[in-house]
Amino acid sequence: MKSKIVFRSIGIAAILCLCATQMFAQFNVDGWIIDRWGETTTTFGQNIKAITIGNFSAAFRPRAALHISANILTPPTNPATMFLPGELFRTDGPGNRINTWRMWTGLQPGQPPDGSPLSEKGMIFNYGNNPIVADQTNFSLQATVRDMTFFTLPFTANTVGTERMRIVGETGFVGIGTPTPKAGLEVANGDIAVTAIGSGIILKATNGNNFYRVTVDNTGKLITELVANL
Repeated sequence: MKSKIVFRSIGIAAILCLCATQMFAQFNVDGWIIDRWGETTTTFGQNIKAITIGNFSAAFRPRAALHISANILTPPTNPATMFLPGELFRTDGPGNRINTWRMWTGLQPGQPPDGSPLSEKGMIFNYGNNPIVADQTNFSLQATVRDMTFFTLPFTANTVGTERMRIVGETGFVGIGTPTPKAGLEVANGDIAVTAIGSGIILKATNGNNFYRVTVDNTGKLITELVANL
């Protein structure tokens, strides 16, 4: 009897140890269970703890702290109650509150200091025209600390691309091709093209409250037209 209790205790301890090192977050039914897991230790030489959902293996390791792969999913058998294979992430929140996704960098309180205090860098949220309560009308982006920048190709692995546009946090100025715009909109490379016939640039009079649309005719002559109700 004692030996059975000892072996049972050893078995429970082993299960607890396994649960402490790995957890399975699977939604596929094919393949080995080791290929469908959430890694919470540095198993197999990984130097970052990770949680994965989907199809992963020793050949295809997680590339982020939370990595979701839906590559092996098939179309839903009941579209009314199931999600499509490409739908990877979704959040639902109350309609009468501001729902946010926040990005923070730095260290949590109590961690060894490295000169990087914990601070919010930006968020995605819904915020309508009501300044008190979200009214579910707008999809909003916010750069909390400084500027909002936009990057595109070309880039190399593990680096960002080339900055194409910037919204300066302090002034709201927009720069295209420049990180330091000196006006509400500054374009540092390329032209500004207005290609629709009848459209142009609307300017406010320097000595009054009238607005005029400035266009050009086919001979290159400038034309001004009073714009009402602006």
